[in-house]
Amino acid sequence: MWLPAKYNLLLFIVPALVYPIAGLLVGEPFTDPTAADLVLLPAVMVLTSNIGYAFKSQCEKSGVVDERDTRNIDLALTVTGMVLLVSITVIYIGYAATSDIVPTEMDYLATAGVVTIFLVLGGTEAYQRL
Repeated sequence: MWLPAKYNLLLFIVPALVYPIAGLLVGEPFTDPTAADLVLLPAVMVLTSNIGYAFKSQCEKSGVVDERDTRNIDLALTVTGMVLLVSITVIYIGYAATSDIVPTEMDYLATAGVVTIFLVLGGTEAYQRL
């Protein structure tokens, strides 16, 4: 038995993002992370956590994951998404106020955010109607 997908997503994404953030705080050793730095450690953490969860859930009658954890993760992911979308909007406003050209990467991030919203809304609506 593996951990739910939301747990695996957080176990992968958070360590992958902590590495570059640590680079901002510490400096030199982390300033230019490689793809292996951003993928290998998080993948090992996900695999190790899933093996530990599978072992623990076989040894105990009750599971490690409960409904409160799932609700908390849903709330954390929702708030994170909102903060990121608001941040992208604020960055666009900053570029508009200074008359600078917005980097293409920002356009890609904004597009990904808007498309994700519509896919989730459309997907959940279709799922509920079927």
